[in-house]
Amino acid sequence: VHLHVDLELGLRYVSLVIRDITELKMTQRSLEQQEAFYRLITENTSDLIGLFDSKGENVYSSPSYEKLLGFASWELEGQGVYDCIHHDDRDRVRNIVLATLQTGKEVILQYRMTDKRGIVLHFEATTGGIRDEAGRFERLIFVSRDITTQVRQREERELMELHHLHAQKMESIGQLAAGVAHEMNTPIQYFGDNLRFI
Repeated sequence: VHLHVDLELGLRYVSLVIRDITELKMTQRSLEQQEAFYRLITENTSDLIGLFDSKGENVYSSPSYEKLLGFASWELEGQGVYDCIHHDDRDRVRNIVLATLQTGKEVILQYRMTDKRGIVLHFEATTGGIRDEAGRFERLIFVSRDITTQVRQREERELMELHHLHAQKMESIGQLAAGVAHEMNTPIQYFGDNLRFI
């Protein structure tokens, strides 16, 4: 609405410009619904979702970091997320993040993180990226799934198989020793019986 005044003619009038913004409102509502949907997913997933900038620094950590590891998102900003990664895996994960940002090749990797109580948890991560106009990653999404239970079950299974293999070896050694003892006992018994007879 715009007010116009023409002093020479003594007229005052108002001009009104009307624009149809129905499509704009529908697009805005759709974006708001998508944002709410993605926020709902991010806030309620049990997977760890981290977003890294082009320097490899953490700029976002999902609420699941606090649920699984006990660390609030503000504690993980910048380089803080790397402090949670097990010291043996830290450099490897940092290098993968930087290499993925530079090359644009998405990676699946396994690594360990230590929670606030000092318990080591195992994760499998998938990387993905947000690309700029030139096609380079400007942000890296790091989605990690807790696989601690599966890793521990596999380790227990391998330990049981190792114990079973050891028991089989001991049984074989026992059978071999019994056979050797029998073979040694038979000639000794033969000589002993003949000596008694003589």
